[in-house]
Amino acid sequence: MFGFYTLSLMSLRPEDASPDEAQAKFGSWAIPLVYLGQIGVHQEYQRGHGIGSTLMTHAFERTLEIANLAGTFGLALDAIDEDRAQWYERLSFDRYGVEQDGRIKMVCSLNIIKQALAS
Repeated sequence: MFGFYTLSLMSLRPEDASPDEAQAKFGSWAIPLVYLGQIGVHQEYQRGHGIGSTLMTHAFERTLEIANLAGTFGLALDAIDEDRAQWYERLSFDRYGVEQDGRIKMVCSLNIIKQALAS
């Protein structure tokens, strides 16, 4: 096994979300999201093989499938440190908060995911 990831469903209270697009779309309703709970690449394949990027592309594709079936605003995750948050920002994730333990809460909208997969 080279790598893995997990997806689940979650929702945010509108006051906890910073993306104006989400607040405009859902108003006072909970904002539905797919949550990327874990992603990992085997240690031997972590650098220069593109496996992490391939896993993220696959997670983006699955998020679109889920959106077609159940509806969602996008893909959320918690970056465990600043280096990883910056890596996710290069994939167009936006920060929307920080947990007490320092994890950085991030989200990527469906519109951005669609654009990323089209390019």
